[in-house]
Amino acid sequence: MKKKSQLRLHKKCIYRHKINSSSKLLLSGDYGFFALENSILTKEQIECCRVIIRRELRKKGFLLIRCNFLIPITSKALGVRMGKGKGAIDKYVEFINIFDCLFELKNISFLLAIKLLNKISYKLPFKVCLIDKNKNLYYAK
Repeated sequence: MKKKSQLRLHKKCIYRHKINSSSKLLLSGDYGFFALENSILTKEQIECCRVIIRRELRKKGFLLIRCNFLIPITSKALGVRMGKGKGAIDKYVEFINIFDCLFELKNISFLLAIKLLNKISYKLPFKVCLIDKNKNLYYAK
């Protein structure tokens, strides 16, 4: 049976991870995608959602990504013995809290925003909702 690599978090960065990356309001967009659960978000998941949104917008709308990946996660390689220090930085993550904004969209129609909500809800490990300027919430199917 193989061992999984051990992931560790730099504890000094836990308290600095909320450096104006997310808030409960829209900054400049018409629609925003908000998280409905606490979770951990990686760069690969955001990149996958960004590609889906860009493919649908086709240079029409404006996309603002409001995630800062500031928390380093370290891991040792498989088969390394105990001891010998902590290990190299493997990836950067962000802690997502309830109602943190992930993306903002501008100059698009409401139907396109709902279509994008349904598409990116499959790619993220937590539930996502859509909010507009009037603070109306729309949930994914």
